[in-house]
Amino acid sequence: MWLEPDYSTFKVRAKGYNHRREKEATESPLFELVWFEIFSGKHEDLMHISQSKKSFVQKALAKYGSDVPQLFVMNIFIPGSPLVACVQYFALKKEVASNLRSHREGEALWKRFLEGDDTFRKSRLKLIPGIPEGPWMVKKSVGAKPVIISHGLEVTYFQTPNYLEAVVDVSSDCIAKHVTSLCRSHSTALRVDMGFVVEGIDDTELPEVLIGCVEYDHLDLTLATPII
Repeated sequence: MWLEPDYSTFKVRAKGYNHRREKEATESPLFELVWFEIFSGKHEDLMHISQSKKSFVQKALAKYGSDVPQLFVMNIFIPGSPLVACVQYFALKKEVASNLRSHREGEALWKRFLEGDDTFRKSRLKLIPGIPEGPWMVKKSVGAKPVIISHGLEVTYFQTPNYLEAVVDVSSDCIAKHVTSLCRSHSTALRVDMGFVVEGIDDTELPEVLIGCVEYDHLDLTLATPII
């Protein structure tokens, strides 16, 4: 249903990208995928899913308290009836957490992203998509070109000391809504890979490193849990 794919298949901007336009396989992501769940409900009830008692975040905090590592939550709204939220939870790796004050480009850029305002975050959060398996029409519609998510979709952030949640509303763009409707109708026949990265622009921010990645493996959206 869901898994963490081989991260080396994701190509990111290499050092010197602005001069040579070269990309390379990412290093190990900053975060690891620890959980995934699907909820259904009204738009307002699916916003800021991390505060819901049904979410992995609240269950983990209730059980482990301060031992829970920093979490990055990608909450993606899939339009349709009912509205569905695909929520992936990423936990900061211990070795990365201990180096956040270092000058390693990927870690330093994540720190800026975490501490930055929403304008900065929206300008940098990038999706690297892929469809390893599925109908040709869906592969052609989705493509594999990296994209700054907020350039086409509404992105809302929620932050506490324990987590940063990004809510991506696919229904906010008519073209994306149409493409996603194709994916939704074929979801059980698809393998969808998604890598998330903070875009690096100049050489002080390169090479890029994935925040995390997820694969939807023949996902059945009818199994979504009602949020209320």
